[in-house]
Amino acid sequence: MHGKCGKLDPDHNPRALKLAKYLTGEALPAPTPMRDWLTPVGYYPMLGNDVAGDCTFGSIYHLRQAVGVASGNIFSPTRDMAIGGYSALTGYDPSTGANDRGAQMQDVIEFARAGNLPGVDPIASISLDWTNATEVMQAIDIFGGVYFGIQLPSTAEEQFDARQPIDVPWWPFIRGGHAVILGGYRNADFGPDCVLWGTVDPSYPSPVLPMSWPFVFRFGDEAHVILFRSWFTTSNGVVEPSDKAPNGLDYSVLCPDLQSLAA
Repeated sequence: MHGKCGKLDPDHNPRALKLAKYLTGEALPAPTPMRDWLTPVGYYPMLGNDVAGDCTFGSIYHLRQAVGVASGNIFSPTRDMAIGGYSALTGYDPSTGANDRGAQMQDVIEFARAGNLPGVDPIASISLDWTNATEVMQAIDIFGGVYFGIQLPSTAEEQFDARQPIDVPWWPFIRGGHAVILGGYRNADFGPDCVLWGTVDPSYPSPVLPMSWPFVFRFGDEAHVILFRSWFTTSNGVVEPSDKAPNGLDYSVLCPDLQSLAA
């Protein structure tokens, strides 16, 4: 069963950090041939997105799940966490359904950076070019996933319910803006792996599905890397230069101006 949409149009800030500029050296390392941060998670809960347009919250929690399983900083989000955050940011009333107006992804990131989402610990966010397949795979490989915004065609709902690859429809009818995550590329020629929604029961088939590159390029409208503290192995919640990510990335590799955003 698919859920609801609820992503508001992006605010493309020309001053936003760009992925390609924020690792030391002249170029990002090439992505590994295959990566899968999503399927080891197992169960991605729906997090209230079946009754409310809180996809921006559900997807950031799903990304935190995947990052945590990879790094060993396990985290299990709940419906109350997602709906509570959505209500606090937007004024949504879960008892009546009033003010179910959605949210901007960047607002959710900043809301989490301010410490308002339990378990979600962003240091910084970086925008990336979702029309560049190599850059998307680099982001997934290096940082554990992408917080991805799309204009959702109705056929994607049908493909999700049938657990089919998410691909470009012949005649798209756009349901609205939707926030999802990209977190692997088991078949890099086809496209990245995604989670469009969670499920309401752990016994349901996995929501991890491949999404074609043509779909990414055509229906994407924003993409963010979120650098989580929990992506790095740390004993005290403070990321030190010697701390490493599951792929071996040293925190010290990041540029000083990006490190300063951790303050």
